[in-house]
Formats: sequence, C-alpha cells, structure tokens
Amino acid sequence: MYEYLYKYRKIGNIDSFEIDENTLKMLRDGELYFSNPKSFNDPFDSKFTYIIDGTNEELIQNMVEKGKTLAWAKKMIETYSRKEIHEKYFKNLNERLDIIRVFCLTETYLSTLMWSHYGQNHYGICIGIHIHDYKNYPNIRIRGDQVLPITKNYDPQYIPIWPVKYTNDRPQPINVLRNKKQKMNDFILTKSLDWEYEKEQRIMLPIDRIKKNPVKIVVSQIGEIIFGLRTPFEMIKEIKLLTNNIRGIKYYQIEENQRTFALARKEI
Repeated sequence: MYEYLYKYRKIGNIDSFEIDENTLKMLRDGELYFSNPKSFNDPFDSKFTYIIDGTNEELIQNMVEKGKTLAWAKKMIETYSRKEIHEKYFKNLNERLDIIRVFCLTETYLSTLMWSHYGQNHYGICIGIHIHDYKNYPNIRIRGDQVLPITKNYDPQYIPIWPVKYTNDRPQPINVLRNKKQKMNDFILTKSLDWEYEKEQRIMLPIDRIKKNPVKIVVSQIGEIIFGLRTPFEMIKEIKLLTNNIRGIKYYQIEENQRTFALARKEI
C-alpha cells in the first residue's frame, strides 16, 4: 500500500504571485472537492452503457419494479417498439451518474504529462496525502461528521480508494432486464489505455452520503508538497509559510536530469 497518493494542483497567477483560491483551501482547510464524473475531460469516462434484452414479461416486470403501474407498462409494450421504449423509458439511465461524486488522486509525482496537464505546465504543485490501511483496504481519513457511513460497520472517517483499470475494452453493457448485479463501479473505474500514464486512483461517494462538498481532511494528513520545475520562488516561499504549521510536512521541488528526460525531486 502507498504511504501517499498525490493531487496535482495549479499554483495560481504566476505574474502577480497570487495563489489559486481552491489550492489555498486544500492546503489551509483540507478541502477535497468531489466532482461529477460528467465534468471529466474524457468523454468515455464513467459512461454507463446498457442493452434491453429480454421478454416482454421481463420488461413489464422491470417497469413495475421501478414504480410504474401494470396497466401503464402493458400499454407501453402494446404501443411502442423496443427502440421507442429505449428512448422514452431507459434513455435517462445515464442520469445515475448524477448521484456519484469522485475525487481523483495519482500514484506518481514524476509524470511529465501530469505536470503539464494538471500541474499548470510545471508551474503548479503536487500535494501528497497520507493513505491509511483500514479493514485491509487503502483509505483516506477525513474529519469526523463529514459523510455518512459507506456501509454498515464502516467508520465514516475512512473512505476507501480504488485503482483505475486501464484497458482498450469497455465494460460490458448492462442488460437492465437481467444482470442487475453489475456495479456502476465497473464504469467509473475503467478507462482507456490512452490514460494509463495517469496511474489514477479514485474515491467515490454517493451524493446522499456527503453532508457537505467539499469534504475536509485534517490538514496534518498532508505530508508532502512538491513544487514544479517552474514554480516561482516567491510562490514556493509563500506556500511554505502558509503550511509550516503542519507537523512533519516535507517540501520538495522537481528537478531535471541532464542526461535523460526523466524527472526527479529534491528536498528543499
């Protein structure tokens, strides 16, 4: 299990040396904002796919289980084709994603692409957050009374972290009439091999478990701050001043290798 997982953040305005407000909130108040998967930059990310394969009796039963009357369901079957029923009744299945919020972390602080895409073109920072072993799973620890328990007997101060699987094969579409046990997690935790460099791990919370978003961690859970290759000295100095009350925190800066394109870090 990893001691830390990392969050790349932009630093702010490099001309005025003004620190980004949301980065400040994360460093100063421990705020972690859980995003709607629909806002992610990959159009296939978390996209739920499904088919409607079964008898008319199974289709009617499905509609009744979802709260429709038996008469209404039978009229749908008699009136519309399967394609029309798909459009009228099942088209909103992807709205299920609206009930999930996700916070993304990564295993690596040495990815040139990650610094370019999420670390403000190497001007930003990378924040290392302590990972805890709880019930034999990696978890992030948050402040008390932030979320409702994920499952029975699970301490609500701990939220499990799940690795993303990278593959060229999308999850099998769910047959909404038969394989009802397939989990939404399969879609949220599977991405194209094109994104493998991200080495991403995700924390997922249903909206009804979150009391307030952003969710807050105790700032002492921040153990490392890594500055980018281009981070201005003035902003490094300011962030160190703002966070030097965090016990045991370590500061690093990315440095270039004179012989290869690999990145390294040095403690500062």
